[in-house]
Amino acid sequence: MAVDPQVTVSLVFGTILAVVLFRGVAAGPVIAAGIAYVLMQGVALFK
Repeated sequence: MAVDPQVTVSLVFGTILAVVLFRGVAAGPVIAAGIAYVLMQGVALFK
């Protein structure tokens, strides 16, 4: 994780986003990381 801190940020942001989107039901770190990764790639695409 020290090499790629985006993974940690993705997990934290994705977990928060998943809980908000799914109304308090934690979707799990894998799904949360996937959601965050897709969002981050979308933002990077438009930069």
